[in-house]
Amino acid sequence: HIAPNPANDMIQVLSSQRGIIEIADILGRINLSTPIFIPQSQIDISSLSAGVYVYHFKTENEQTLNGKLVIVK
Repeated sequence: HIAPNPANDMIQVLSSQRGIIEIADILGRINLSTPIFIPQSQIDISSLSAGVYVYHFKTENEQTLNGKLVIVK
């Protein structure tokens, strides 16, 4: 789960599993990739421009969770 959505400068990733989250633009270019080690991780997204992004959370158990992230400035 990612919150808040829409987001501005920070997002929280809430997960019971470790993994890697990737945030990509609508063309599929990965703009951010970061490991998630704890159940509640804060990620700085202030470097990303306003727009619609897709996130992929790949868990250590080989599961992939996908969703849409809206960034507003």
